[in-house]
Amino acid sequence: MSTFTPKHATIADCVKESGLIAKQQNTVAMRIQHVATSLIHHVHENGDWTVIFPCIENITQCNGVNKQALVGYFESSMHASIEEGVLTYDTGASASDINMDQVSAVMWYDFKKPSSKAAAKSLGELLAQFEKGAKKSIKAGKVAEADAALVIATIEGLMSSSEEDVAEAA
Repeated sequence: MSTFTPKHATIADCVKESGLIAKQQNTVAMRIQHVATSLIHHVHENGDWTVIFPCIENITQCNGVNKQALVGYFESSMHASIEEGVLTYDTGASASDINMDQVSAVMWYDFKKPSSKAAAKSLGELLAQFEKGAKKSIKAGKVAEADAALVIATIEGLMSSSEEDVAEAA
């Protein structure tokens, strides 16, 4: 004989409870969205990005919150990289470049960070991937900044050349 007593006695109770769970999950996701967009707005208005780190740590302690998606959302929205508690803006970007209309249009939980191993779809995308990798390699002391700058300038030169010049160079 079982001593188990179900909390929900009927199927209707289970259906009702599952609806409440789904509703609460959506509420939590939206609350995180509001906090994230408010923090990005603060960065845009004041340039102070340090406030985002304790919030990311707190939010990602919740079950089901994907830290990579949340961090990727901040990085994409602010045109920056976040590593070890330091935010570094992408080349030529700053807090004033944050477009709050675009930030508001993207939900943090839908954000998918492009894989660094994904094939570039254009020369511009390839250059961006190279610049990001070069920045990490320079920071780690594996590559000289002058060498990376030379390769970047060469790629940019090739991109700005006509197709005939590129074909001759190949």
